[in-house]
Amino acid sequence: MTVQVRRDLIQSLGGFNETLSCAEDYDLWLRLAKTEDLYVSPLDAGIYRVRSGSLTKSGRPMYFGEDRMLLAAKEDAGFASFGADIDRRLQRVYSTFCYHFRAQRNFRDAVRFALRLIRLVPLKLDGWRHLAAAALRR
Repeated sequence: MTVQVRRDLIQSLGGFNETLSCAEDYDLWLRLAKTEDLYVSPLDAGIYRVRSGSLTKSGRPMYFGEDRMLLAAKEDAGFASFGADIDRRLQRVYSTFCYHFRAQRNFRDAVRFALRLIRLVPLKLDGWRHLAAAALRR
C-alpha cells in the first residue's frame, strides 16, 4: 500500500506507464524489481480509503487490469525466471474474474476468463468448474 522509492530510480524507468488504465503502480514496482532489491516492511503505514470513484466501487472485478500487466511481464525476458510465479498469480486473477462476472450474471465474460484459465492450466479443475457454472448460468 505504501511505497518509498527514490525519484531518480522511478525516472530511470521512464516513470509510470500512463497507457495502463489501472495497475500502473504494480507495473512500475515489477519493472523496478528487475534492477533493484525491494524490501517489505512489517508495519502498516497507510489507510485504505474507498470513495465513489475508486476501483473498488467501479463495478470492475478485483485485480482489474492486472492480467494485462502480468501477461506483459511474461513476455519480458527480465522476468523469465518468474514464469511459474506469474502463472500462479494469473490463475488467481482469472479465477477472481470468473467469480466476479458470474456474480454479476455476466456469463459471457465469465466464460471468456474461464477459457483463459483453462488454457493456462488445462489439467486443473478450477477453470473447468467456472466454465460449467457459467454455461449453467450459476
